[in-house]
Parts: sequence; structure tokens; C-alpha cells
Amino acid sequence: MEHGNAKRDNYYLPEGLWKKTRNLIAIIGVIAWLLTIIGAFADSRQFFFSYITAFWFCTVIVVGGMFWTFIQFVSGAAASAAFRRIMENIAVCVPLAALLFIPLIFGMHDLYTWANATVVQNDPVLLERGAFFNPTIFTIRAFVYIGILSFFALKVYRHATRIDATTSIIEGLAESKKAERWGAPGLVFLFLIATMIAWEWIMSLDARAFSTIFGVYCLANGALACIAVITLVALWLRRNGILANTINIEHYHDLGKWMFTVIVFWAYAGFAQYMLIWYANIPEETQYFYHRYQGTWYAVSVSLVFAHFLFPFLFMIGRTVKRRYATLAFASVYLLIICYVDVYWMVLPMLHKTGVQVHWLDFTTLAAVASVYAYAFWGRMKSHALAPVGDIRLVQSPAFGNQ
Repeated sequence: MEHGNAKRDNYYLPEGLWKKTRNLIAIIGVIAWLLTIIGAFADSRQFFFSYITAFWFCTVIVVGGMFWTFIQFVSGAAASAAFRRIMENIAVCVPLAALLFIPLIFGMHDLYTWANATVVQNDPVLLERGAFFNPTIFTIRAFVYIGILSFFALKVYRHATRIDATTSIIEGLAESKKAERWGAPGLVFLFLIATMIAWEWIMSLDARAFSTIFGVYCLANGALACIAVITLVALWLRRNGILANTINIEHYHDLGKWMFTVIVFWAYAGFAQYMLIWYANIPEETQYFYHRYQGTWYAVSVSLVFAHFLFPFLFMIGRTVKRRYATLAFASVYLLIICYVDVYWMVLPMLHKTGVQVHWLDFTTLAAVASVYAYAFWGRMKSHALAPVGDIRLVQSPAFGNQ
């Protein structure tokens, strides 16, 4: 069913444009995977560290898509209905994390000190945590985490797309209510699991490190990168004459405000983590920042304060920037890059302890992992309408205005 303004746009991608973009993603993906496989044999240790960086960066964006999707249904937001389907199509890609996690199983001994029995036996701290960080149990937990996230993502997506086929406002609202009922507990599990996987998959690269807010920090980074992706997809569609009337300047302004909000929240989480560790001055906790103060990593640590917070904060604080497509596109690309640098800073100091050493595998693994998610996302963009055409909120959405 279509309501009012939903008739103004064609809510399906042109076949030619869809195939052209799909083929481009596939070509990039095949080349990236071939180069990555070659690199894995040439330098396996570098491969595993580059791969987990790319895997975490892309996966946390998908998890961010779940966060934003669930929030829209739980809050009953009408303004976001115009671009909500983009969020939904990102969120439903989360089951692919199970497939992409497999290479990390083979690289566990290269990545994690706690996976080396000899090292653990000679370290009291690792020995104490050994029961939790058992390689087999760690792997099982990883698939359980991904399974739970996938369950909620698929449940919400199922009801969200069913809205398109409804024949009345009442039916559409009923499907939306079902999505809300799954999204609410989904948010609880998302926060719990995001905290666990951030600590287990990333922070435990240094098994001695510890931070109670690290999961929030990582989720903030992913939510920010995800909003940047959503904005870029919407702008790309607009450039190709798609959803040009549905997603208007007020919606882009709102996306800009969300970006600005998460920039501030990321800074809060980052400051809270640093301040609490600095204030407590417990060696087990300061270990995390100690590694990131060595050599040129110190410059990256300091630059994140300016590049991840101060510059984008000052750049996006004004109203005009959020209401210009060019500046919003620049901000989105910039934030995606800096969010990746942040993840790089979380991971690579455990391999290159004396300073930054950029490797070509850093780029190929990123392209390889991103291509898998992008291919699945693009397929979803063709499977259903580009907006929830059966949702009454799509009529309300164009009336949204910013103050």
C-alpha cells in the first residue's frame, strides 16, 4: 500500500543501475580477496591483524545499523521513515559476521596471547582468566553472540518489510508494532553483546588490559560510522534521481544532527575511559594506553582528540553545514576515515609496538570484508522497496522540519 507522498518517487532501483553497482562491488571484492589471500600466505601475522581491524570496523557498522533501526521502531519515529529502509538493509547483514569470523579462528594464536598455553602457564594474570579465554569456548561464544544479534535483526527486518505489502493503515501499524516488540529487547541484547564482543574480540588482544566502558566506546564509533554510511547512500541515491522527493533537506539536516550528537557522545566515552584509567592508576588498566603511547602511536593518540572530536565538532556545529549536500558528504567521508583510524589504533599497536607501520594488507582486507557486506546490502536494496511504502509514517515524514 502507498500513502500520499509515497507516490512521488519510484521506490525501486532501476535494473541497469542496480546491476552496474552490483558488478562493481563484485569486481572490487574478487580482486581484494585474491590479494588478501596472497598476503595471508606471504605474512600471516600481518594478515590476521589487518583482517581483524577490517572485520571489526565493518561489523560494528552493521551492529550500528541494528542500533539505529531498533531505535526508530521503539521510539515510533516518523521523521526517519524516509530513510529507515537503508538502516534496515544494513542491519540485516549481521548474519554474515559468522562467515567473516571464520578466518579469525585460524589466527587466534597469532592474535591473542591468552590462546598460547605456554604463555598462559607462565603468567598469573592470564592463568586466572584462562577458563574464560579458552579458544574453543571463545569460538562458541562468538557464534552464539552473532546468532542472537542475527535473530533480532531478522525478526525486525521481517516485520519492517511486511509493512510494504499491507493494504490498510491498521495492518501497517500492526506490523510496525511487531517490529517494535522485537526491537525493544533487541536493544538490550545489542548493548550487552556489543560490550562483550568489544572486550573479547578487540580489547583482549592485550589480555591484561581492562576497561568497563570500552564496549560503549566501540559502539559509539560504530554508530557514528553507520550514520555516515546511511548519509552517503542517501546522497548517492539522490544524485541518481532516486528518493529525491522522499528524503528532503530536513532529513539530511537531521542526519547531520545525529552525526554531531554521536561525535559528542564518542568524545564523552573516550574521555571517561581515559580519565578513569588515569585517575585509578592501576597498572593492569594503564596497560592499554601504555602501548598506544609508544613511538608514533603517541601522535595518533593525541591526534584522535582533534581529528575525531574537535575538528568535526567545530565543523558540524553550524546549521548551514548540515543543510548542504556537499559539506554533509565531506563530513560523512571524513568521519568514516577517522572511525577506521580509531579502530586501527585499537588493534595494530599490539603488532607494531614501536610505532605505526601501514601495510598494503590493511587496504585489501578492508576492501575484501566491506565488499561482502556491501554485496549483501545491495542485494537487499533490490529485494524490497527503498522506503516503507505501507507505513503511515512515510506520509508524516516529509512534514518534518528542523528548528
